[in-house]
Amino acid sequence: MVVGARFIDGLRQANGIVAGAAHLGWWRFRRSTPSGAPRGSPYGCWSVTTIGAIYADFQRHEKYVWAASAALAVALLIRDCSNGDPGMARKRKKHKTSRAPRNGAPLTLKSPSGFASAMPTSRPSPPSSPSPSPRSIPDFETLLYSAAGPVATITLNRPEHLNTIVPPMPDEIEAAVGLAERDRDIKVIVLRGAGRAFSGGYDFGGGFQHWGEAMMTGGKWDPGKDFAMVSARETGPTHKFMAIWRASKPVIAQVHGWCVGGASDYALCADIVIASEDAVIGTPYSRMWGAYLSGMWLYRLSLAKVKWHALTGRPLTGVQAAKVELINEAVPFERLEARVAEIATELARIPLSQLQAQKLIVNQAYENMGLASTQTLGGILDGLMRNTPEALDFITTAQTQGVRAAVERRDGPFGDYSQAPPELQPDPNHVIIPDDTA
Repeated sequence: MVVGARFIDGLRQANGIVAGAAHLGWWRFRRSTPSGAPRGSPYGCWSVTTIGAIYADFQRHEKYVWAASAALAVALLIRDCSNGDPGMARKRKKHKTSRAPRNGAPLTLKSPSGFASAMPTSRPSPPSSPSPSPRSIPDFETLLYSAAGPVATITLNRPEHLNTIVPPMPDEIEAAVGLAERDRDIKVIVLRGAGRAFSGGYDFGGGFQHWGEAMMTGGKWDPGKDFAMVSARETGPTHKFMAIWRASKPVIAQVHGWCVGGASDYALCADIVIASEDAVIGTPYSRMWGAYLSGMWLYRLSLAKVKWHALTGRPLTGVQAAKVELINEAVPFERLEARVAEIATELARIPLSQLQAQKLIVNQAYENMGLASTQTLGGILDGLMRNTPEALDFITTAQTQGVRAAVERRDGPFGDYSQAPPELQPDPNHVIIPDDTA
């Protein structure tokens, strides 16, 4: 009866096991006979890898899907028997793991429970491929990285400049997401900004000179270099920030204060976006000096709404953004960190492979709608719109009279963004101060 029950259970779980195996890249066919396996078994000890390969061979033909499930169930029986457990109930020893200390103290959110205390901090993991150690964490210039329990927190850390985007921030975002991806203890990633803003978008205070010869020749804009740079996977800032979208683990964007321009494009790459009620989210570049980059505004809003914001550049408060479903929720600033911690806790209770599978299928659906080609066109149009006669005049004003003068000229007639009355701007007292400033 035990064998029969195990076989039925194998039928039920076949598709789930193989889906997880496929996502984690377990399609290499191998057999292993670890220490302790009975030598008399003709099959040795079959790994999940082998079982996945058997199932994949059958499943290539849809009409054999139930045969594939049966084959998998049999393979599971063989594996369990080969491990010397005819009752299929052997309790396997779990590898004990301990999290390596990070640079500085882990970030502890201001919520009553916090990530570290609210969520499990250890799970069984093989002794190979250890979690990143302090020596493997780069000395980031523009952000902070820390981990507490199953949550990694990436904090944009240029608060004196409203976390505006300059090199090497795009590369560092990609690297930090990679750290979290490779750390098997991490199940959820939180992205936020230090100070009084998530991010003010791209920094054009120096006339966009931060990118230097990557976009210029002889000190002048080179359209050939520009489109080649922004469209290349290894150099394009949007491609780097898309690590947030590509990450197999869920990413929560914690938005407060200003989240404008390119910063809004990238915050919306996150899987879940929670904002403070008084946050301001918008694309002032819709009026001058830019175009949609990641395309997330287009895919998150209805046609009527995206046309409105694309053509007018009008911003949204956190409350308004949640109402039109550009983001998931808006909460009072005092509740923001606690709410993000609650959601991270909830996600961390779900098996990681399940989270990864659900994120993959949703992302794939949107990619099938043409996300990549939209981003390619967006990057090219952005370069062109930064170099029209009006845009060159705009950036000259920023260079000679300061960014404030250029922004006043652009947004003053509309009375929004920094030109709005104080009560319509983010509260400057709403500040995120990371515990780890190392």
